[in-house]
Amino acid sequence: MTDTQLRDALVRATDHVSAAPDLLDRVRAGGRRRVVRRRAVLAGGLAVAVAGSAAGTWAFSGGDGEAPIASPLLDGATRGDLRGDAAYLKQVRDLMRRAVGNHSAVRGEPHVVWAGTTPAGPVAVVAQRLRAQVVSEVGQIQYGLMAFVQPTAAGPRITTSETMVTGTVNAPAVLVGARRDVLVVLDDGRRVQLSEDFTYTPDGKVRRTFAPLEFTADGAAVVRLAPQDDRIRIALKPGADAADPNVSLANLGDFPWPERPERLTFAFREGVATAAASDVRGWPDLDGEDGYGDRWGVHRFAPEPTWYLFGTTPGARKFVVQTLTLDDGRPRLFRLDPAGTPHFLGFTDPSSPLAVQALLPDGGGVLVAVERGALRYRADAGSWLPVRGNVALLPAAATEVAVTPPGGRPVTVRLPG
Repeated sequence: MTDTQLRDALVRATDHVSAAPDLLDRVRAGGRRRVVRRRAVLAGGLAVAVAGSAAGTWAFSGGDGEAPIASPLLDGATRGDLRGDAAYLKQVRDLMRRAVGNHSAVRGEPHVVWAGTTPAGPVAVVAQRLRAQVVSEVGQIQYGLMAFVQPTAAGPRITTSETMVTGTVNAPAVLVGARRDVLVVLDDGRRVQLSEDFTYTPDGKVRRTFAPLEFTADGAAVVRLAPQDDRIRIALKPGADAADPNVSLANLGDFPWPERPERLTFAFREGVATAAASDVRGWPDLDGEDGYGDRWGVHRFAPEPTWYLFGTTPGARKFVVQTLTLDDGRPRLFRLDPAGTPHFLGFTDPSSPLAVQALLPDGGGVLVAVERGALRYRADAGSWLPVRGNVALLPAAATEVAVTPPGGRPVTVRLPG
């Protein structure tokens, strides 16, 4: 599994959860120590938040579990321009009280960390202390809950909450507003940087420009953005990349997450294609390589599948052609030579009948692929010749392909030459 695939799986499984900086290294090394970082759903009391891990909850070294854990989220003064608005602060605390109920793990009253005015309406960060308990084999202690309170048409509501665990950092940011066009980032001491969108370099890599956030809202940064309701364009990262790789959005669970489409993999042996298993060990692959994914961004999966086509031409030349697609709907097409050097062939047209059309060098032929449908080809004005299957390596002389979708009429596509 590549870094990108693992990151996608983690994001899908845990929404806005951040991991310790060395978690991926621990996973790869096969370490047995458990590192806890999880969210708690405040819907039916604290059953989820205090249940502990699947293996049970470890005894707290303090004996009765009542030793308080110091935390600026619980012990600091309320910040923000609404810190003096007693009615709003009471509303926020009441929301948290109703959410946690009267569970025996609750300790003290909810604490409003920050409350401020934004273009979308009032926003707050609230924390609740819990009975401290050890929740991992490495001694991490769960001691509280943190949540954003965001405005809605029906009034303020609490986002999905995060548990507060020693040795971890809670998600400091939230997108609010009817179109998710206001970003609020709590100042937790990190020099957070913002990129409002990304572009591509001439060689097909993802390019972002970051600028430091200004925490001018007395403990938070508030930024008006382009709407993010169709897709999340922004990216956040800490000032020092190695210190903490994640500056997470607390309300990723509010966005729909479609299933990741299958990667369509085909192997060619002397120019003849067969559907291949996912095992492509020994062949170069850009998926997960630095620069070709969006390291800091959060992307829902694009609706179209990606392609990975590899093997040899009739002349025994090795090749790899693959597409990489983010949720901006612009599939990138690459050819990789036997040494793994990528060559960016441009963006494919999602509306084209052909999903892939790539000219191989040195007369290697023209690679074509369609997800569903029948193919024919011809050279110049010659006769149409049938193609077996929906993926093929055509002769270099081929100039046109006719694509017939299921139940449709053929559409002619001019091939690159």
